[in-house]
Amino acid sequence: MHTQADIAAGGGEHLASLSELMGCEESVWSEVGEFAQASYTDIFPQESTPAFHALYTLKSQMSMNEDFARACTRL
Repeated sequence: MHTQADIAAGGGEHLASLSELMGCEESVWSEVGEFAQASYTDIFPQESTPAFHALYTLKSQMSMNEDFARACTRL
């Protein structure tokens, strides 16, 4: 999964697209990448973690962050 690789790297076009789909302001896309990278083992606890589970975990964790809750309208 390309998005998984982008999360591991802390950025990339697939993660930027995901940030846009989550309604995040472009000004926080790099912070989304840093946050996702730091949370990688929570988002993907196993190599075979289904994409829907990874997305749910990422969005749940981001929604608990005050800055992302403000900057991303579709968490």
